[in-house]
Amino acid sequence: MRCKKAEKYISLSFDGRLGKKETAALDFHLKECPDCRRIKEEYGAMLSQMRSREFLSPSPYFLSRLKNRLIHLPGPEALWKKWALRAVPVSLMAILLLAAGIVFISPAPQTELSRSEILLHNQNPFEETRPVLEEELGPETANMRIIFTAWNENPELRRPRP
Repeated sequence: MRCKKAEKYISLSFDGRLGKKETAALDFHLKECPDCRRIKEEYGAMLSQMRSREFLSPSPYFLSRLKNRLIHLPGPEALWKKWALRAVPVSLMAILLLAAGIVFISPAPQTELSRSEILLHNQNPFEETRPVLEEELGPETANMRIIFTAWNENPELRRPRP
């Protein structure tokens, strides 16, 4: 038996709560361990001094004065309010981060642009129209070719046929 367990058994033996098996194990340990014997003697001396003294009874109104001075623990409502006040900013921050992630991190849909849609996306349309304009066809013919090229690329611009 180790000394820590023996010390526990010593305190239980003074209360009379030790079984026969534990009492025998404690006695065997006490025969071999001088430190535990000294601890048993000290515990016995303290217990005899405590039993010999007479304890005073509390003064009148002691209990009522003590109750007034005790700190009242907060009820579950106060704990809930305290938790909720901390949880609201955290949840709002999480929602904002999620919304920002959806808006800024998600890739924009990639679509293929036709030649006529290049004008709408701030790209240089003259790169593709330059060969048509440099041909010596005349301004009206060049413009008509550019218009019909855009019309041929985008089937939505065509009128439905009967």
